[in-house]
Amino acid sequence: MVNNIYLAFGSNVGDKEEFIRKSLDLLEESRKIKILKISSLYTTKPFGYVNQADFINCVCKARTELNPEDLFGIIKRTEEVVGRKKRERWGPREIDIDLLFYESIKVKTDLLEIPHPGVLSRDFVALPMLEIEKDFICPGTSRKLSELLNFEENTITGIKDFER
Repeated sequence: MVNNIYLAFGSNVGDKEEFIRKSLDLLEESRKIKILKISSLYTTKPFGYVNQADFINCVCKARTELNPEDLFGIIKRTEEVVGRKKRERWGPREIDIDLLFYESIKVKTDLLEIPHPGVLSRDFVALPMLEIEKDFICPGTSRKLSELLNFEENTITGIKDFER
């Protein structure tokens, strides 16, 4: 069965756009994920640990037949191949890929939570998501994502088209 998924990408180390581009390419090259839409690139102030470089973020809509756990494994391997290094939580990252939504299902394990718990409070995730899916209905509700947002702060400092 083919499932719609939404992934968020962030980078604030090195060639940020190239890390995102390479991640998207590797996910598609796995032949397990088909990228359908990609948002613009959003330049954002760091979240959590703020003493670091600005991030570039985007969101994509894709399709997969993988179950959530196998998809999560491919996402983590992609981060490793692209060059992500282990650092402190919310610290600098070559690439960070988060699974935001997987169809309308909910999952909560020690490793994975779907929908991603930060979607509603992080403008650098929600706004690119709305750009590619403006009428998205949040799983477990009958409400649009746009109706549920509650940003703690404005972190977006710029937006530009993504050229892949």
